Amino acid sequence: MSQVYRLRYRRFMIWIGVLIVGVYLFSGYSAQRSWHNQQTYLYSADFSYTPEMGQQYDNDGNLTHTLTKQEYVKQSLTYFTTGEDISYAYVTPFTQNMLLYMMPLVMIIIGFLAFFLDQKSQFNRFLFSLPFSRKRLYLEKLGHIVLPILLSLVIGIFGYTTIVYTMIPQPYFNAEIMEIALSGCSHFITLVVALCLGIFLGVSLGNALSATLFLALFLFTLNATLNSFYSNLIGLFSSANHAILLDNWLLFYPGKTSSTPLAILINFALCVVFLAISYVVFRSISMENEGSFLTVPNYRHLYFSLGSITSIVYLVCTSAMWRHDSYLTPTDYIFAGIFLLIVPFILGILIYFSSIKYKIEQIRQKKQNSPS
Repeated sequence: MSQVYRLRYRRFMIWIGVLIVGVYLFSGYSAQRSWHNQQTYLYSADFSYTPEMGQQYDNDGNLTHTLTKQEYVKQSLTYFTTGEDISYAYVTPFTQNMLLYMMPLVMIIIGFLAFFLDQKSQFNRFLFSLPFSRKRLYLEKLGHIVLPILLSLVIGIFGYTTIVYTMIPQPYFNAEIMEIALSGCSHFITLVVALCLGIFLGVSLGNALSATLFLALFLFTLNATLNSFYSNLIGLFSSANHAILLDNWLLFYPGKTSSTPLAILINFALCVVFLAISYVVFRSISMENEGSFLTVPNYRHLYFSLGSITSIVYLVCTSAMWRHDSYLTPTDYIFAGIFLLIVPFILGILIYFSSIKYKIEQIRQKKQNSPS
């Protein structure tokens, strides 16, 4: 069994590993190069400092003090600047990299393709014909797919942090080695959650066209609204003294900031849930349902309920409708209400399409067979 999986996934895993490690090494190199370019400019004759550039304001917009040129240069070159809440390190321009920000979405796609393509290429049909239990097939498949990806992530994140930590002069590097390590671990766990979510989608969806459209819409919506959802969800769990229980629940950038123990526990639980549900679905897959939107149509009621509830909760958190101080207009609430109706409707069409089509065919046959 192991030899079959090695032959199947070896080339795919090599390319994925090279991609992951390459992204992190390139991002680390770009970050330190950006810092050194900024340093060169600030110490060059082309840089002209004016007092207006160093003016500092409080939250009410009042001028508090003005930095000297040396203080301004030091602040501009500080890697990881810290605000009033010293537990959070704000991302500096040097660390902002779209490739790293997109890595959770990339992990979802990789997890999805690893399982979905096996259904479309008839590899699952071959697997299910072998004298092995579905549990063994699933676990060994996870081992040959997930473990190489996790190893690539570890190497990539370690390489990124090593490049940044060693190439930025320590007087400007506002982070300790332990903070860097914890942040890398938190970022790693976030990517594992995304990978497990992708595996769940890859096991659950069966039709090539509808699954591709659904995944594209899902990723687009996630990318466009995740920041609002996350910030509002954090606000929902904030206590009176702003001690955030889910601080840095999803960490997109490895740096100085790390997730709280509660956030890590939630992420670990999500991984277990996604993989456990994926196993239940994988165990129940039948080749008779090939081409259906869901690989196991018998679970369509569960998928519809979970999808509708998740969409409603996501919309409420994204739009902050629960907040009394939100700036939503009546029109916003109307659109939100329409959205709450449209999403279950679209989910219903996708999930129950085969049943709806069968009912329509039955009605059509009855009309044709009925005496005129």
